[in-house]
Amino acid sequence: MNRALAVAGAVLVLALAGYAGTVTWLLQRERTRATSAAKAGQEAAMGAAGAVVRKPATAADVRDAAKPVQAQVDRVVAACPAVQTTEVVTWRVDPVPVPPQPAPVEAASPATLPPAAPVTEIQVRGTEARLETAEGTVAAVGEIEIWRIRPEPEELLGRRPWRAEMSRFVRTESAISKSGRWGFAPVLTIAHGRLGAGVLALSPAVDVAGARIELVGGLAASGGVRTSVLGAVLRW
Repeated sequence: MNRALAVAGAVLVLALAGYAGTVTWLLQRERTRATSAAKAGQEAAMGAAGAVVRKPATAADVRDAAKPVQAQVDRVVAACPAVQTTEVVTWRVDPVPVPPQPAPVEAASPATLPPAAPVTEIQVRGTEARLETAEGTVAAVGEIEIWRIRPEPEELLGRRPWRAEMSRFVRTESAISKSGRWGFAPVLTIAHGRLGAGVLALSPAVDVAGARIELVGGLAASGGVRTSVLGAVLRW
């Protein structure tokens, strides 16, 4: 009889868990759709107002974008192996007209080379790689380039690395989430009037359909009887 009740209880728990999971998935799906629609409208509005809308990128995309300043990144990584490249920003300003220069004084001897066409427009371009450690230390390296735009064709006139002043470099949140670590905690259990002890383990969070899921598992012993548990934590 007790065994039948235990089986029935287990079936009921599984059924309730499946029902709760289905309802949560449906609610999360609708929330994801609403969030995507709102985000698309916000991006369109900000883009129409002249803002540059940032898009998420994979780690491979970030590595490829960092190639212009890879030598600087490599030096930072060599000095601090714990650092990771978390973001790369490339930018350019609108072309700047160059005022005409006064005509040079003719030399006494005739010129042997034809005069070069004067530069009438230049453009400043930059690449910035942002680096961060799991502990939250943030750094940045980058490079400025000066390009001749006119007369065509475009030509690189020079480049120069720069270093950011950290007092002017502000972030509102960490790019590397500390939830990507395992967590452990001791627990006390009471079963049949007996006190037991064990440990719980919390897995790193995984993003699924806009929600964050963390697995929870544990093992406890009480009076020679071992008990194991397994569950999941859903955050959204």
